[in-house]
Amino acid sequence: MGEKIDAVRLKRSDLDSATYRQLIQSLFVKGQVDHRIRYARWLFEENCALKNDEQLPIYLCSIDSNAVGQLAIIPVEISLAGRPIRGGWCVDFYVNPHFQRRGIGIKLLNAAYQDFPVLMTLGQTDSSFDLFVSKFGWHHEDYRLTSYKSFLRTHLLVKYLFKKMGLLKTKEEPRSLPQKKYEPPGGVLFRSMDSFENITDPLNCQDEKDPKAAMVLRTPAFLEWRYIRHPFIKYNLNHIRPTRCCDIYVVWRMVHDDFWRRAALVDILYENGTPVTAMKIALKALMQCASFYGAQIFECQTTDQLVLKALPDSLLSVKKPAARFLYGMQNMAECPLIPISQWKLYAGDCDLETLDFEKST
Repeated sequence: MGEKIDAVRLKRSDLDSATYRQLIQSLFVKGQVDHRIRYARWLFEENCALKNDEQLPIYLCSIDSNAVGQLAIIPVEISLAGRPIRGGWCVDFYVNPHFQRRGIGIKLLNAAYQDFPVLMTLGQTDSSFDLFVSKFGWHHEDYRLTSYKSFLRTHLLVKYLFKKMGLLKTKEEPRSLPQKKYEPPGGVLFRSMDSFENITDPLNCQDEKDPKAAMVLRTPAFLEWRYIRHPFIKYNLNHIRPTRCCDIYVVWRMVHDDFWRRAALVDILYENGTPVTAMKIALKALMQCASFYGAQIFECQTTDQLVLKALPDSLLSVKKPAARFLYGMQNMAECPLIPISQWKLYAGDCDLETLDFEKST
């Protein structure tokens, strides 16, 4: 008789259960379990795309009452080929090595499909990539976000070269913020925000009915949950008006590691039809602001072609392929094939920057 493998969706109370703690203890060091549960509560239980009476978007596989694998989904509303549809980011996909090649991963994905018709991943492992592509046929041809990085001052290239050669050992000390307020270039409005509640338009950065494009839909509720109520990261929110008839909203944060003070652009909102010249002005103002407050490097990960065209291209900057993107449906014959250039994705869509945050803390 074959063993019985069940995939169940967790109840909200299960985040505090011994079974769930036992599973994630194999994924995170002991001291990080409570930290991880708080993060999971925000990412899944408090997610605005989750219905009030809905169970957690975490699927658990068990054999003889022992948890052997899990798949967590970040629920989102997306626009895919001109129609709104419920989707989800696959995260925390894990199968105990002693129980691999028994169909557990397939069981977990099939369970998730029942609740989330479109599933997506960013930055997956090689083993999960093989499962998504070989077993499920997800779209993947050259689907990567583009990573952009630029030094904000010329002399930092020398520091970078010294670091690469192992000649730079001194860690960068945190520096106090300037007392003065950043003043943008003439004619540009640049102001701080503490909420998205009063924004009604723009939100989605494109015509969501475009049959050739796809993106995660932005709503005030999504933006408030994603960037205002994050339990561990403080974001900077700015409204930039480079011209009289153009509004651009940016989400970014400062990151301090051993050698650099980095400004990471996480998300941008703008009206459909925004010209590249206006975006160039807005991004230049943002980079000047980041430099004014001590950033040495400006960086982002995105597929947004308007943003990529507007970012400065010089000897101080580099663009290269970044996180690998996959998506699919249970019936791939019904899944629209949309080029990666027509997706508008940012690191913030799948909370990639929190992964970087956890590695550096």
